[in-house]
Amino acid sequence: MVTGAVALAEFAHVVAAKYPINVALHTDHCPKDKLDSYVRPLLALSSERVSKGGNPLFQSHMWDGSAVPIDENLVIAQELLKAAAAAKIILEIEIGVVGGEEDGVANEINDKLYTTPDDFEKTIDALGAGEHGKYLLAATFGNVHGVYKPGNVKLRPDILAQGQKVAAAKLGCPRAPSRLISSFTAGPVR
Repeated sequence: MVTGAVALAEFAHVVAAKYPINVALHTDHCPKDKLDSYVRPLLALSSERVSKGGNPLFQSHMWDGSAVPIDENLVIAQELLKAAAAAKIILEIEIGVVGGEEDGVANEINDKLYTTPDDFEKTIDALGAGEHGKYLLAATFGNVHGVYKPGNVKLRPDILAQGQKVAAAKLGCPRAPSRLISSFTAGPVR
């Protein structure tokens, strides 16, 4: 399964070397049943490249653990983060469930779509604050895939603010450190 991804990534590296640009390659939403045939082999290839003085093949991979319980998700994330750190790659992890349908996986719109403060705390407990490797957290706040009638989707960006507060408290900071970045921000934590 990785042959095509490797070929495309190698092509991107060859072409990028000819231009004054930076190229970052990312794999998105890898579920548990595809880890052994996709992300783990790609991590191993990047680790091998790095051990020989080269750059990783990809700059980041996403482990989508939204379909498994949070504790199992984080055990897998710990293992992947260790491999990602060795390969000098950023790991993105998804906690919580994204509603709607993507890649044949359908999820109802319900309370499972909201990452809890406990989920944020468990993530920091399991993965640390960067000392075990760099990671991005994809938290859910009611976001869904697909098109829905107005009013059917209840976004709660306050959940992201709660997560920032949990992270700040867990790390002993007066507010979330600037190194904690979220792609959807609920505004600054005060």
